[in-house]
Amino acid sequence: MIYVLIPLLLLLAVWVGAVYRRLRQLDDNIKIAMEQIGLQLSSRFRALEALLELLRSYGPSAQLVLPPPSIHALSTPAQVLEQEQRLAQAMSRPAIKADKTYQRCIEAANCYNRMIYTSSLIYNDSVTRFNNTLKQKHFAPLAGLLGFAPREYLQFAPD
Repeated sequence: MIYVLIPLLLLLAVWVGAVYRRLRQLDDNIKIAMEQIGLQLSSRFRALEALLELLRSYGPSAQLVLPPPSIHALSTPAQVLEQEQRLAQAMSRPAIKADKTYQRCIEAANCYNRMIYTSSLIYNDSVTRFNNTLKQKHFAPLAGLLGFAPREYLQFAPD
């Protein structure tokens, strides 16, 4: 009896380890994608800060202040969208479109917008893979016990 039980327990341990390793890898991919979005938001933030400095030199938008970016690997999609809305408000106030510095800042911000959109697609793809894996019959029984739960999608609209 014990000769049957020991191999079964070893097989169970190997199965649990393989499931955990696969789910951890997929979860890490989601965190990396969110971190990438945070880096691109920070870069766009710097471009917008340069734009705000230019606008302040013209006077009327001196009251406009951007909060610092705060997106990291553990950020939720709601936090990304909230920061995205604050940054969009800052970009909607240009008063000096003929200025070369303004055009460079806007072009840099638009470039980062495209990168953020691409990164959001990568994030959503990672979430889809993770959520679909959680639904598979050989992963589902252990996912909850190992602390894995379905993740939210990031809803970005292209600019």
